[in-house]
Amino acid sequence: AKVIDGADLFFHNGLNLEGNLITTIRNARPGTRVKFVGLGDKLPKYLLRDMETENDPGHGTEGHNHAHGIDPHVWLGFDLAQQMVAAVRDELKAIDPEYAGEYDRNAAAYINQLDQLKDEGKKLFESIAKDQRKFVTMHDSLGYFAKAFDLTIAGVIEFTPGQEPSSKELSQLIKACTDHKV
Repeated sequence: AKVIDGADLFFHNGLNLEGNLITTIRNARPGTRVKFVGLGDKLPKYLLRDMETENDPGHGTEGHNHAHGIDPHVWLGFDLAQQMVAAVRDELKAIDPEYAGEYDRNAAAYINQLDQLKDEGKKLFESIAKDQRKFVTMHDSLGYFAKAFDLTIAGVIEFTPGQEPSSKELSQLIKACTDHKV
């Protein structure tokens, strides 16, 4: 929190991923002039995964608790990550207009790099039939990634980081793998 005093901006994911971190920092450094920017909060709501309405293998299970049912792991979706890069660029340009051209160039280069990675990923999955693109993930964080490549998350091992699945959750995972032929 002390280091933040000298900063102009503090970028964070937002969408309640950090819990009380931002409030804690503000309370610890009440005189700070830093602007906190929740990048996920700047994304259009219609692009966010609602874990209550989408096919989310973990919704409703013990330990699976994201605020308001929104999946906060937005940086794992290429299109959303690109929008976050643009938001960083815009915030930097607003406080440091002298270097606006440099921020534009750097953001464009990174957005292009993300496009190339997405294209490379799509090419890698081309040879796999869409109904065979199923996987199990360690944590329930790959929804945007799966959507980008038309993949299906058949199951999740840990809904709460660092907490092993209960026997009930493990049984559900085994059944999902069997049912989906993963």
